[in-house]
Amino acid sequence: MRKRVHEIMGLPPEFHEDGAPEYTPLPDEFNRFSPASAEEVGASSRLRKMMLLLAAAGLSVLGFLSPVKGKTAEAAQEPIPAAAAPAFATATPSKTAIIASTPAPEQEPDAEVMFYVTSSVFHGQVRLTSPERTVAVRVQIRFGSIPDPALTYVFTPEDIAAGEYILESFDYSEFYLSHQEAFEAETGNIVPCLEVTLTYRDEQGQEQTLIRRENPQPEDWVNLSYDAPDEDMSWFFDSSYPDCFVARVYDSAQEAISFTMDPAQELRYGDVFVSISVDGRVLVTEEAYLEVSEQTYTSEGGPLTLRTFMYVIPRPADFPEHGRAHFTVIQHLVHYDTTLSRQWDYTY
Repeated sequence: MRKRVHEIMGLPPEFHEDGAPEYTPLPDEFNRFSPASAEEVGASSRLRKMMLLLAAAGLSVLGFLSPVKGKTAEAAQEPIPAAAAPAFATATPSKTAIIASTPAPEQEPDAEVMFYVTSSVFHGQVRLTSPERTVAVRVQIRFGSIPDPALTYVFTPEDIAAGEYILESFDYSEFYLSHQEAFEAETGNIVPCLEVTLTYRDEQGQEQTLIRRENPQPEDWVNLSYDAPDEDMSWFFDSSYPDCFVARVYDSAQEAISFTMDPAQELRYGDVFVSISVDGRVLVTEEAYLEVSEQTYTSEGGPLTLRTFMYVIPRPADFPEHGRAHFTVIQHLVHYDTTLSRQWDYTY
């Protein structure tokens, strides 16, 4: 049954942590319920295989097959500049003048919705523009015409006061298993939709309701690990860089990704910041370099080119050969003007 689920849904098989103990623990390559701060755990299979399965499943509508830059699908991949200070012309009136200003009408309350997928795990965020006028908020994840929602969350009064809700991670494997017949009865592409129902008070105090829906946007998953000098990991990573820390992004639709270890550098859409420290000492080197490999596939929509980015960070001679490193990865999302920050400990 599980094999059938993975074949239909395009989900990568999970790596079992109780594998052969002689291997170094593998990284959480597929982001299976990875918390914001946690030890990386293992996973197997190839993202390339998963991307082809997703393409075969018809998920190209999500943007997997074409890079989309910017805050939305229409926005360009450019940093948002600070607004220039407005210039005011001054004049001395010949007589006292009364200048009447008409305030702009107050914008009705709304919900800003983000919904994106890294590997097979979905993440979301809902931000309220006017919490003080918000009465109720319901968040649901729905699939096609299947009547049952895969997830339902109702804002608490504390959520409304805070003005946001964050969906850390969501995997729909269990929902699929319990609704398999309904999924197989669906026609066309079956993609999840994050639906937000907002009830608010208008300027007259009357309750109004609006619905916002967002389809998931594909985002890269950044893996950071260490290639031991006495162990060839090319069988798993397709590459091996002995005695180096390596940040890898597999099968990305982006044409280029900028990596940095400088915390002061501005991150543009799709850029990645990497930090490695042991016992409070931050790894600093000018020897880091980027390698890129690409593979072109044949798909229904034409040739499909995916790239794997490998940001290689050689371990300096005076940096601990072994230890418990603290990793920090911050990436500016491709489709939204926000950053995703992750921290975890890694024994190497």
